[in-house]
Amino acid sequence: MRFAIGFVPLLILTGCQHESFWTRKRPVPQQLENSQPQIATSDSSSIVPKSAGKYGDFQQIFADVAEASLSAVVSIRNEQGVESGEFGEEGGLGSGVLIDSGGIILTNNHVIEGAARIRVQLYDDREFDAEILGADKPSDLAVIRIKNNKGPFAAMPLGDSEKLRIGEWVIAVGSPYGLSQTVTTGIISAKGRHNTGINSYENFLQTDAAINPGNSGGALLNLHGELVGINTAIFSRSGGYQGIGFAIPISMAKKISADLIRDGAVTRGWLGVSIQSLGSEAAAGNSNHKGALVGGVIPGGPAEKAGIKRGDIIIRLGPKAISDANDLLNYIALQSPGSRMDVELNRNGKSLVLNAELTRRDENLMAKMRKQ
Repeated sequence: MRFAIGFVPLLILTGCQHESFWTRKRPVPQQLENSQPQIATSDSSSIVPKSAGKYGDFQQIFADVAEASLSAVVSIRNEQGVESGEFGEEGGLGSGVLIDSGGIILTNNHVIEGAARIRVQLYDDREFDAEILGADKPSDLAVIRIKNNKGPFAAMPLGDSEKLRIGEWVIAVGSPYGLSQTVTTGIISAKGRHNTGINSYENFLQTDAAINPGNSGGALLNLHGELVGINTAIFSRSGGYQGIGFAIPISMAKKISADLIRDGAVTRGWLGVSIQSLGSEAAAGNSNHKGALVGGVIPGGPAEKAGIKRGDIIIRLGPKAISDANDLLNYIALQSPGSRMDVELNRNGKSLVLNAELTRRDENLMAKMRKQ
């Protein structure tokens, strides 16, 4: 028997349509304010497990983290519209994480995409309608808010996914196959997974914690009970769990969710270069064998104005050391337009530092250029 190997979004969902964004400015939760692209700070004022961080009490810590987190993880039902204008029975099941006591929920874009109505079920079985504050297909993240606020609600503290180590224990919480409040455990199997074809911007945490369809948008927690990732997809031959799952790190989700709450859409920085990872020949002329090779420079863009040329190897952007092309793509996308940054280059074996002012990335323009 032949098996089809592929990436499976963790959602049971029927036909999707594009969902428009709100454009009104909104206050951003304190947990997301002043967010840094590579650093996510922790705010443990909401729910903290009793024995969080006490690794000596290993038998109890998983139960304590689960007990403390369940009130902040929700089940989401995406109800699709039908021709009569009524809400259909068909729909998608997913998960979400409360990140603010006012009922703001972080989830995946594919969980709520095309919804005529969104229903949220809390751990205590209360159900509410929810509205979309913003959604971002390139990163597969979305933010929704419970309507007719009956809060305050328990909010999940945010951790620092950059500090996660390969082999570190994590806990996944969500609603696989509609089974709400399901808790599984595993480890961080790898970090920085990309080139999977799942999203446009990829920096996935890989875990072997059991996650399945319906876990999309659910929480990946460290043993301090902090949110470190949003579960998104699995690699599977069967469509179910086979030991390889992917989560969007909270370091990426923080800035994106803050933009979605405030503006209804994500504003990304743009340098104006086409980039690729180093081949063996380019790497040989680069002392640290890391960086992103500039394959082309967009005329009139920030890179051309700064003096960056085709064939340059970008090894540092501002404070960020660049390991490869995906690393540079993600970092630039998390910067604000108008940011001025030093660009450290390797040009023909020599080090050079230039200064560039990022502009706003136009996703429609980028899509057209990729087709050419």
